[in-house]
Amino acid sequence: MVGAALLLALAQAAAAADTVPVCTLVTPAGQNVGFLIGGDDVADRIRLSATRGAVWPTATLRASRLAAAGANLRFAIGAERGLMLELGGLAVGQTQRSATLFRRDRQRPGLPVAFGYCEDRAVDATAPAPGADPAAVGADNPAFNPAAWPDQDCALLLSDGRRARFNFTLISPDRLRLSGADLWSGRPRTVPMRWQQARNAVQLGTFGGTNGPEGVQMMFVEQPRAVKLIRFRQLGEPTMATLTGYGMCSYAGLVRRGQAQ
Repeated sequence: MVGAALLLALAQAAAAADTVPVCTLVTPAGQNVGFLIGGDDVADRIRLSATRGAVWPTATLRASRLAAAGANLRFAIGAERGLMLELGGLAVGQTQRSATLFRRDRQRPGLPVAFGYCEDRAVDATAPAPGADPAAVGADNPAFNPAAWPDQDCALLLSDGRRARFNFTLISPDRLRLSGADLWSGRPRTVPMRWQQARNAVQLGTFGGTNGPEGVQMMFVEQPRAVKLIRFRQLGEPTMATLTGYGMCSYAGLVRRGQAQ
């Protein structure tokens, strides 16, 4: 029922004359992945159209609904080895829902390639009709190719749309160092890390505490590469007290030896 309610909400927003869900995501290299979600004349489908300046196919793409992942909705984009869009639920009092773009092999998600959020916004342009080629999804774009990403590269998308570079480094199994030239007054912050039981081969951990950076990290591994998604509930930066963030890091040459890898 939760997934059906979310799909209905998306369809209603997409059907509105001046407001549609607009999605803004970031890759580990910092590229802008952006598209708006529109309704479709086929049941259980949506349309995705690029926003200005985004790393996204210029043709409008159709996305077909897949089986839900808990409370999250999933949509297949392109052919069998295309992309998958996963949309999170909308928490009470929030205006943004999480959005994750995965590489996809049929029904199975692979590594995440972009992470961010969607929120309803007014738009002043009409999206073009869907392109005729279902394979024109841009999955071969280097922005969506983990093998083309530098090692230990991290980017952060703030909830106001700004982007920043940052470092997310485990200095011991239970300590994390965060740093960034445009974050935390340019000084590294060290916070505790607490590990949780892995779910579906995804390594989970929460970090931070009172008044400091706080959030959750999720690590996805397809050896020899790995990707971390980092959701900041708060940045712990006085000048950004109301902002949250969506971070993404890539790792190459990974050999898993234990929880702290």
